Amino acid sequence: MKTTNRKKKPFEAALREIRASNSRGTVLVAAAMVNQLLFGALKYNLVRLSKREEEDLFEGFGPLSTFSAQIKLGFAMGLYGKKLRHDLDTIRTIRNDFAHTIDDIDLTEPEFTPKMQSLYAISDITDRKHRPSSELLAIAVERICTFLILRTAPFNLKPDKHLLDTLKILDFSIFSEVKRRNVASK
Repeated sequence: MKTTNRKKKPFEAALREIRASNSRGTVLVAAAMVNQLLFGALKYNLVRLSKREEEDLFEGFGPLSTFSAQIKLGFAMGLYGKKLRHDLDTIRTIRNDFAHTIDDIDLTEPEFTPKMQSLYAISDITDRKHRPSSELLAIAVERICTFLILRTAPFNLKPDKHLLDTLKILDFSIFSEVKRRNVASK
């Protein structure tokens, strides 16, 4: 994942953008946020790599250059369980639906309803069938991103009970079971 000198959009601003629209751009921003944090979690949990080694893995035709490959590796490394893998794959497929067509589509179309409703990250929201898809996507992205941020947080960080209860729907309990491989080298 190539990093540039572009001005970074604050997390909250990106979430507001996602909530405000059902457009192609909204879906692409949501997926990019998740992909960027997944990349960070993977990078944090790998051995230290030189810039060249990182580029060879994550860019161009590198084995981890795709969102799909990164999702699979994160699961294989034990960074998250099956529920979060499902949600990451669902967001990836929704992103692909939007990115690979010239048709005018948006999240309110019926084909996206079952995909949105299947997200574990929003499974505790009892009225989700009556909420706009863009709002559900924003909630799911916020929870998934929080989960991924905490996967790279220092061990002494203690998330509050409410946050942990919210993240339980994504199998956050595995957080304490996974040992970081490169903590000593940091």
